Amino acid sequence: LTVVGQVPYGKAVTRSGAHPGDWIYVTGTPGDSAAGLAIVQQRLQVSDPETRAYLLQRHLRPSPRILVGQAVAGIASSCLDLSDGLATDLSYILKRSQCGARIELDKLPYSPALRSVTDLEQAQAWALSAGWDLDVLFTVP
Repeated sequence: LTVVGQVPYGKAVTRSGAHPGDWIYVTGTPGDSAAGLAIVQQRLQVSDPETRAYLLQRHLRPSPRILVGQAVAGIASSCLDLSDGLATDLSYILKRSQCGARIELDKLPYSPALRSVTDLEQAQAWALSAGWDLDVLFTVP
């Protein structure tokens, strides 16, 4: 998926704008796409049809959060989409911004669908390391 657009000179929110002390936010529920992939690969069995449909939708038809990205543009110091997993995508911001971070795993947002089909440890692993959720990761001073 590729999105092309225009932004006024000097107004782009890049990966390099984070600073020590900024807050880190993620929209949506990372890990859902990984659960959908596990269903496709028959590594995860889901009996509830609504849960199954939701997780498959999150993997097979991800919805880029373009409007969210536009909405946070005025407040975010850095921003990118979650395409490679939370830990990897956050590392892109941290490397470009020359910062470090601490992830509070107990504060990560998980969908009720994800939590109903797996334990917390697996949900965390998928949220941190699996990609293609296309949620928005951003920092705010």
